[in-house]
Amino acid sequence: LKAWFDEQIKQCPEKCENCNEKIIIPPDITKRAAICHILPKKLFKSVATHPNNRWFGCLICHANHDNKGNDYAASMPVAKIAKQRFETFKDLIAEEEKKHIPKYLLS
Repeated sequence: LKAWFDEQIKQCPEKCENCNEKIIIPPDITKRAAICHILPKKLFKSVATHPNNRWFGCLICHANHDNKGNDYAASMPVAKIAKQRFETFKDLIAEEEKKHIPKYLLS
């Protein structure tokens, strides 16, 4: 997981893929905070480190995505990007994990 985060940090753009604001990570917070899992690593161990199971976000958008539920995540501008990336790894998800896939990614 550390190697995955290190690689993602290298690819992180200057702007949030959701709100297009500059990604600013305070020095007391890890740079990992800009790496947002499309499918949460705790529920989807089979694809936790897949290179496309992520989008890049500012702290506010990341927190909103993770904490406001799947209906909210589906309404975010980044949902279109998340769906496209999800398509590239959906066949690698373990069978027992598929029940957790948010419906908006399947539509």
